[in-house]
Amino acid sequence: MADATGNDDRRERLDAARRELLKRRLQGSAASAAPASADVPALVPREDRAEAPASYAQARLYFLDQLHGAGAAYHMVLGLRLRGALDRDALQRALDILVHRHASLRTTFEVRGSELVQRVAPPSPLVLDTRDVSQASDVDGAQHEAIRRLVQQPFSLAQGPLVRAGLIALGAHEHVLVLVLHHIIADEWSLGVLRRELATAYAHGGGDEGLPAVVDVDYGDYALWQREQIERHRDAQLAFWRDKLSDLDDSCAALPGDFRRPTRASLRGGWQQRRLDPALASAVATLARRHQATPYMVLLAAFLAVLYRLSGQSDVRVGTPVASRAPAQTDAMVGLFLNSVVIREQFDGAESFEQLLARVRATALAAVDHQALPFEVLVAELQPGRDLGANPLFQTMFVLESDEGADTRFGELTQERLVVESGFAKLDLTCFVNIDDGQLTVSAEYATDLYDASTATMLLDAYGEFLSGVVATPGASIDSVPLVSPTEADALRARSRGKALPIGE
Repeated sequence: MADATGNDDRRERLDAARRELLKRRLQGSAASAAPASADVPALVPREDRAEAPASYAQARLYFLDQLHGAGAAYHMVLGLRLRGALDRDALQRALDILVHRHASLRTTFEVRGSELVQRVAPPSPLVLDTRDVSQASDVDGAQHEAIRRLVQQPFSLAQGPLVRAGLIALGAHEHVLVLVLHHIIADEWSLGVLRRELATAYAHGGGDEGLPAVVDVDYGDYALWQREQIERHRDAQLAFWRDKLSDLDDSCAALPGDFRRPTRASLRGGWQQRRLDPALASAVATLARRHQATPYMVLLAAFLAVLYRLSGQSDVRVGTPVASRAPAQTDAMVGLFLNSVVIREQFDGAESFEQLLARVRATALAAVDHQALPFEVLVAELQPGRDLGANPLFQTMFVLESDEGADTRFGELTQERLVVESGFAKLDLTCFVNIDDGQLTVSAEYATDLYDASTATMLLDAYGEFLSGVVATPGASIDSVPLVSPTEADALRARSRGKALPIGE
């Protein structure tokens, strides 16, 4: 009996640790790294500091860049509104410090034989493109146009630099700072690293006081480390994902399209956003605690259920990003550590949301346990049907973002992060849920090849309605929770190619 109790205690501790890891990994939190596991080899510097093989994720982005042509679809944007008396010289020095600290900001790519290689250049000043729109007749319009030009100017992966900075003056004491990076050298976590370090360096007059010590490894070291780890664990990781995904068909678990899917995706995208009931964030957290889950799991389960209801498909799958930063040194590094895992659930509409949440919790924990296999390797091994008009394995993504705990000061300035719409969509549909100061905001980035704005708006409204319903009555069956008003239900049915969708009026 004592042994059974001890095993239960160990399982509970392991589940708690996994929940915390899941929360940190999937929210993109800047929390400090968990202690390195004994079975995770150390990340060590390579001999040749000037170059290294590209990582698996970098190789895929390079391929997509060559396939679609240089464009802004894979640009990462950090936009900050700064209020106060700005010291431009200190800002320039702070930007240069970032370039010196992070080798990824000095990286370019070239194909050598059959291998993609990343090359690291010596540090050089980062050009700060400054524009003053304070005297424009339409300051907001001029600001948006200046940001658009910064974001949409293509990068050359071979020539670089793959980062640019722009400063837009809206007035004497109000500026917008924009950093644009190609996704091949950074992920969302990296933007958080840059935001914090830039604020700290600026606060010290453009010096490096207060910044963390520079680690003695860089992203090239990680790329080599990753290849070694894949060779060690490939079979075990692949066995798990084969069991979960080998029987997938080519159907698209998303909203019925407004337009026929093109043979080749244009990557043009639209953006819609909704702020949900302020009480929902607290209610989601309460429901998560009651079921030993995380808010991410509740929000993901609700999104999967909405896709099930609106698509008419019982087998639903979405991708979700994982900040795959296993060695502790990578937490403070800028680079493309992001991996995508597939979350798949099969639905019985008679089950309750609580039952679904229990399954999604188990699925998410298992996915985290097996998230080390790069998505690119998984696709190569499973060899799903390929279509230039669709992403392999999933066409819909769910992303939880959180700005809670972000430093709101920038020296003597105040800072506020801006949402910058790129005008592109890498997938059919991506749902972003942001938690900021107890407020839930849900956004949809959608492919305009497939959907119009009204469809994206209906999705967001349905998600908010469903989420409100399940936090109030989590024991209700999934099919019985209302999604939208009767008028919106009729519109969705009209898009369903004649299939009656269980809207739940």
